[in-house]
Amino acid sequence: MLKKILSSICCLFFITILSAQEYQLTPPYFKYLLGTQEPESSWNQLEFADSSWLDGEYSISYGYGEDSTVVEKTNSIYLRYAFNVNKDTISIMQLMVNFDDGFIAYLNGNEIARVNLGKKGDTKKFNDTTDRSREAYVSGYCNPSYAYYLDTTMVKNFLLNGDNVLAVQVHNDSIQGSDLKFECGLVDVTQGKYNIYSPLWSGIKQVDLDSTHLPILIIDTDEYRFRFCKTKTVAAMKIIDNANKYNKLTDTVFAYNGRIEIETRGESSLYFPKKNYNIELQDIDGSDTSISILNMPAENDWTLIGPFSDRSQIRNEIAYTLGRQMGMYAPRTAFCELIMNGEFQGLYFMVEEIKRDKNRVDIKKITTNDNSGIDVTGGYIFRLDKGASGIQLVYPKPDEITYYQKGYISAFYKAFTNSTLDKNLFDTQLGYKNFVDIPSYLDYTIISEVTRNPDAYMYSFYMFKDRDDINSKLQFGPLWDFDLAFGNSRFQFASSPQGWQFNSYDNFQMKHTQIFKDSILVDQLENRWKYLRSNVLHTDSVMKLIDDKVQFLGSAIDRNFSVWQVEGRSMNLWNFSISSTYNQDIAYLKSWTTDRLKWIDENIGKLYYPYTYKPVVTSINNEMETEISVAPNPFTSEVCISYYHGGNSKIKIQLSDLLGNNVYLFEEYISESGQMFQCIDVEYLSSGTYILMLTLDGKSYTQKVIKQ
Repeated sequence: MLKKILSSICCLFFITILSAQEYQLTPPYFKYLLGTQEPESSWNQLEFADSSWLDGEYSISYGYGEDSTVVEKTNSIYLRYAFNVNKDTISIMQLMVNFDDGFIAYLNGNEIARVNLGKKGDTKKFNDTTDRSREAYVSGYCNPSYAYYLDTTMVKNFLLNGDNVLAVQVHNDSIQGSDLKFECGLVDVTQGKYNIYSPLWSGIKQVDLDSTHLPILIIDTDEYRFRFCKTKTVAAMKIIDNANKYNKLTDTVFAYNGRIEIETRGESSLYFPKKNYNIELQDIDGSDTSISILNMPAENDWTLIGPFSDRSQIRNEIAYTLGRQMGMYAPRTAFCELIMNGEFQGLYFMVEEIKRDKNRVDIKKITTNDNSGIDVTGGYIFRLDKGASGIQLVYPKPDEITYYQKGYISAFYKAFTNSTLDKNLFDTQLGYKNFVDIPSYLDYTIISEVTRNPDAYMYSFYMFKDRDDINSKLQFGPLWDFDLAFGNSRFQFASSPQGWQFNSYDNFQMKHTQIFKDSILVDQLENRWKYLRSNVLHTDSVMKLIDDKVQFLGSAIDRNFSVWQVEGRSMNLWNFSISSTYNQDIAYLKSWTTDRLKWIDENIGKLYYPYTYKPVVTSINNEMETEISVAPNPFTSEVCISYYHGGNSKIKIQLSDLLGNNVYLFEEYISESGQMFQCIDVEYLSSGTYILMLTLDGKSYTQKVIKQ
């Protein structure tokens, strides 16, 4: 069954090719020879006579069952694709491949791509096996790119005007292995934009990594790689990290050498050709293990980010560093270079995953037994993000949180959003100051505005709450996802260094413009800004930080843009990537940030949102002179209500806590009229503030009451 699934999904490969025939250079038919013996040495040359070879078309395989050309079991297959082109119109090509288990491709006898078959230039005999097992693609866009880039130099040196031949030798992972497969297309991408939704322009150039000043991560999955998106798979990981020395692939001492679970991660970035991953360190038996890697505190959960949408490669790093310098917790990071299943993938950085930990988000641990009283109040981590109408729980995990805990944090967040409403904003019990940790709010707002992050306040927006006896307020952060910041996107007007980013949103439950009606808070924001501008956010300090990161990465940048050939090419990624080259982007990053800091300097003192709300006092019956009274208040065991009732109507008395949870409810139809006096026995309630609501004839009277 798996083979049938593989075969049917892999047909999508040629659907993609055929849907863009104007770019296709090689035909869907070929000549082939089964590797039962060594072919003539000139088999991959243009002049070789292949008339005795067999004819095939589209894909060739055995063990898959549904390919166009099915052959008997063999150790290797040799293929030749003859084609004719006008070389003068072509400067860039890609070789799109789908294969099991390894191959070497030649253009007119010159090697252009090799996977799982030794080093470039090595000669492989017909009965040689591959370096590792590899099945054909199950879920193509969840795997690293399956196209190989031929740059202008290769095209100039290897492609001929007129007749050409693409020759490929395909090998199995074992003698008489269970399956073998190959299909390919040589594609002209000279005029193509870098479009993440089309694999026609998402290839990599094969680059050999010999040594680097950065740590090297070597990850090997099983032959299926990533069967499905966001699904964990077991893999092995090695880290070469020789402190203060160059790291080489030939090194045999590893900073980490063990089992991991790995999965592709992201929302929009899931479709990028350069993938991001979640990694979990494990013992040999599969249980979690916390280990310090890359000089970061020990933990088992990590995120491996390839900053594809950020041409500078450092926007996240700059934002996180600034956040830490301001005193916030922002994930620690470590740049590295990645080899995935034998193929060099360029520059990455390892990041601490956001989770509860003494070295990460240091809040109180909550267990399934913590369901009432002070215990249920924390700690919690949650976020606003794509694909959810409310908060997304991070800690406790959605499948571990109890009914009472979920009810508590949901009610708390609702009360928090309600606290910014005009009628509650300055209330001593219901107002925002009862819910917001002001220092974290100010710093989160400042870093979001300095970077003008279009995702801030909206996507990848993290918040956390500790237990009430530690900190009862909502804290903002940690920082996450700044690849589109610092002017790198036109989304939400974020490319302009002018304007407040918090004014670009209309769907965030907590409105900054509401909170900024508090002139005292605005003064606090301005004072904090001026303080930070004198040190951490001084223009010279930020420029030096950028320069230091660029200098540190050094040659790793050149290798990254050799693998990912995006230099000088436009990228169709929803209005981001303002610059077209790395050097342009670094210059743009510095000039944009300088302009942004200056604009905030000139405008932070102008923040003003008038508070015009006037409370409306309503009575149950405007014609009645009798007032409603509640006594005693504060109370200890009971509270009594005196009110006038006109008769023949329903009376409702409701008592709720500040989170909106009902703690008492009385409803009854009363026919008598006159002055009523009714007491509520609430001795069982905990001390605190409650809301008493009396409803009669559809009109309500509300008053705060306090239980001592």
